[in-house]
Amino acid sequence: MNLPKTTALLLALSVTVMLPAQKTGTLFEPAQVKQAMARGTRLPTGKPGKNYFQNRAVYDLSATFEPDTRMLSGAGTITYENNSPDSLNQLIFNLFQNI
Repeated sequence: MNLPKTTALLLALSVTVMLPAQKTGTLFEPAQVKQAMARGTRLPTGKPGKNYFQNRAVYDLSATFEPDTRMLSGAGTITYENNSPDSLNQLIFNLFQNI
């Protein structure tokens, strides 16, 4: 049987390749998700696990600006709450000027 080129091309494009489905019935899990579940910081549902913690910082800032002299002055207190099981040997502050 000698088919025209366009018919042969359409026939080739219409062939569907069936790929076998995963036999385990589980979905792919990224390595970071598996690690978090192994550490107990996440449950398989995605909710926080028994070892999940979140640190917290409370900022108490006050500032004054004098338009005539263009002088900005201020003071602040940062209270940091470490909820992790590890002790913190140092805190690093990045102060960025917003010009």
